Amino acid sequence: MQAGRRGTRSTGAYAPGLALIGLLWATATLLSSGAAAAASQLPKPPTASPVNSPHGREPVDSLGMGFNLGASLPNDYDPVWDFAYAYFPPTQSVVMFGGSPRDRTNHWSNKTWLYGDGTWTAGPAAPSELTARGGAAMAFDPDINKIVMFGGAGPAWPPSNETWLFDGTSWTQGPAAPPDLLGRTGAEMVYDPDIQRIVMVGGSGAAPFNDVWLFDGTQWTKGSDPPADMAPRQFFGMTYDESMHVLVVAGGSGFSDVWYFDGTSWYAGPRLKAGPKERFRLAYDPQLGGDVFFSGLGPSQAGLAMWMLRGGEWHRIRHFGDWPEDRVDGGILWNPAQDGLMLFGGILDDFSGGQTGLTDTWLFVDLPPQVASVTVSPQAPNTSLAVQLSTGSRSNGYGPIQKKFRWLIDGHIVDNEHRPKLKPGPYRPTDQIQAQVQLVDWLGLAGPWVTSDPVTVVDRAPVVREVTITPSDPRVTTPLLANPAGVDDPDTGDQVTMHYEWRVNGQVRGTDSDTLDPSNFQAGDQVEVTGTPVDSYGMSGDPVTSSAVTVGWNIVADRGTPGHVLRSVKGFAFGPSEQVDLRLDSPAGQVLLTVGTDASGSFTAGVPLPPVLPGGLHMLYGIGRTSGIVGPGPFTVTPVGSVSPSRLAAGDPTTFTGAGFVPGETVAISFPGGPTTNATADDEGSVSASLVSPPEAAPGGTLTAVAPSGTANPGYTTLGRFLTSDTGTPDTDIPVTLTGYGPLEQVQAFVDGAAVQSFTTDASGSVNASLLMETTFGPHTVTMTGQSSGVTEDHRVDLLATMNLSPNSGSVGTVVTITSGPGWTPYGTVHLTWLAQDKIADLTADGDGKVSYQWTVPRHGPGDVRLTLIDDALGISTSSRFTIIQ
Repeated sequence: MQAGRRGTRSTGAYAPGLALIGLLWATATLLSSGAAAAASQLPKPPTASPVNSPHGREPVDSLGMGFNLGASLPNDYDPVWDFAYAYFPPTQSVVMFGGSPRDRTNHWSNKTWLYGDGTWTAGPAAPSELTARGGAAMAFDPDINKIVMFGGAGPAWPPSNETWLFDGTSWTQGPAAPPDLLGRTGAEMVYDPDIQRIVMVGGSGAAPFNDVWLFDGTQWTKGSDPPADMAPRQFFGMTYDESMHVLVVAGGSGFSDVWYFDGTSWYAGPRLKAGPKERFRLAYDPQLGGDVFFSGLGPSQAGLAMWMLRGGEWHRIRHFGDWPEDRVDGGILWNPAQDGLMLFGGILDDFSGGQTGLTDTWLFVDLPPQVASVTVSPQAPNTSLAVQLSTGSRSNGYGPIQKKFRWLIDGHIVDNEHRPKLKPGPYRPTDQIQAQVQLVDWLGLAGPWVTSDPVTVVDRAPVVREVTITPSDPRVTTPLLANPAGVDDPDTGDQVTMHYEWRVNGQVRGTDSDTLDPSNFQAGDQVEVTGTPVDSYGMSGDPVTSSAVTVGWNIVADRGTPGHVLRSVKGFAFGPSEQVDLRLDSPAGQVLLTVGTDASGSFTAGVPLPPVLPGGLHMLYGIGRTSGIVGPGPFTVTPVGSVSPSRLAAGDPTTFTGAGFVPGETVAISFPGGPTTNATADDEGSVSASLVSPPEAAPGGTLTAVAPSGTANPGYTTLGRFLTSDTGTPDTDIPVTLTGYGPLEQVQAFVDGAAVQSFTTDASGSVNASLLMETTFGPHTVTMTGQSSGVTEDHRVDLLATMNLSPNSGSVGTVVTITSGPGWTPYGTVHLTWLAQDKIADLTADGDGKVSYQWTVPRHGPGDVRLTLIDDALGISTSSRFTIIQ
């Protein structure tokens, strides 16, 4: 025996049988159409076959894919052909009975052989009535749970028409055949589950048959006759095709035609590509999903080929690995106990004239191939990364293996993706990606789709580069808008939504809107917004906070005073090129001015204020005539005052009149350095108070009216004032009081235009001093001129002439000393007279303007007499009385 190629041989003289077959075959081949066609590529099965046997048994672990050499028939088995066989499910064994001898004079077999658990053993002995025979038909009937065998031929002729039943323990004779069911050899029978009958077809007796018989477990009945063009035949292949639910009849008697029987009707199938063939058996392989035969006779001799009918087409099965011998009339059936197609026995057709009988047993196993595992990497892909699959170890499958790939996203198959790498595009973040791999062997047997564990496409966070607020210089009537920039998502096609949180002075005022309504803020508030990008899968990116903006008023003004123009009033955020009414203290208040805006809705104007207006905070309301915008803005009214009269000298009374104070507040009014006079502002913020001016320096200054609401500083002009004595005497001091001069300035004193003395004023421009009058008797003009301020004041001072008589009484003859001066014109003539006209003497004044003379009282009557000194140059005279005493 050649290992892996030849089965166990038992020799014998089979020449007569095969010689006859060869002669018939030669005739048949002359009529045939030619050699068998080349094998076709096997199609893929419609669905994946299960890994385990469809009949519930695990495959034998030691068996590889393809043909495996099993246990040979025992040594006491005398090889025969034409044996009958069937699988017996109750004992999970193959039952083989009888067979033809090597020549017609040799022994015919009526032995039963059983194959179970991988071993052949002898079965129960046949009863005497069950004579030796070959060419019987056999099938298992599940309805009666017995094997049914019919016909066969032994040494005697014609063939038998007996029915025998085997229950796994013994053979018993079945029901008698009806009269028209003739004995036959070379017929085939199989159980048809669709009609729940055993169907027997063909065979031959005195002549070949093409009739059909049905067995229901108790009796035989005639079935539907085949069509006229289906010739009678014997020793052909027949099986029930589970996938098509038909009986398949193939070849026999040198034919190559194929027929289907659906229990009622016959119709032609695909002809044998192997050419005319007989002496072969046909079996349905549920793993392959097709009808298989091995070798058989024809054309000319047995071919070393295995063929399968699947999907309406014949396919030649290439051999890989060990392979049985070619043979004639070998047994073939599906052995569910071993999940394989079992091939055994037959005759080796090797030009030996039928000399070699085969006792070998082969099991063809083809389990669906599959991979142990499928893995997808990377474990956390993103939408920019390709996904690659890898597989674990491979098992099962016959011949070259084809890998099929497919990808699933969230359980749905991705169209047109059949490569081991899935490129970016069909998946999005949070998608669950799985890879599936299916192996298909050379016979088209498909394993299960092995699925990887899912990997989840990671969702990468979206980004926003910055968020700004517009307008950047907002007003109280302006909605604020958040403006994101650089919004992006690294995941292709992922939509990003911005979510916002507005904060006003640090407090949250609005969320999830890109706009903040003006009702949420007021002037002076600090507003900022935080934008957070969120993609369509709920993934948030890093939040970005804008720079804060400060909310301003629509109208910006500063301070104003009643009755004056409020200057540089600016307006913002009104309608473009519209008229805006500026109203005082209320949207319906007094219209102070109507202005027009520019193209940006802004304006600048000076606004006149009423003459009477309480001090403190007021509002201007801009009312857009077109837009309807009511835009406010505060301004402050500060006090204003006036002094009347406003030209003042020290000690002069004046009246302060003020406006723009807060009603009811106390106003403290004072000149610089002077006492304070308090007044209370009336309901309109006005005050009035009388004051006396204290000494104030030239050229003047401001009176101060101070209140909590503000200060008014009306101006006044200082008047100079010179106070002194109206009279005096020469070489004596006169008092000097000056006011209204410059502070700390030099004041020059002039007497009759001649500078005589200077003074320094104090801080209030005042002088309190004395002036020495070194001059003559009579009126003089004293002038006080400020050297820096230029203030000049004059005063007339009369220096009165005086004369002294000593004594000023006495009798006649009394010597009287007359003195006078200083004050006379120095060295000038002074006339001395008495009694108003009598000259006494002309006196000459000395250099100090003094005169002196002794006069003796002349005779005169008692009483007063007047002595007079007269200076003609000065025009001054002075008199003094002397009393004459008797």
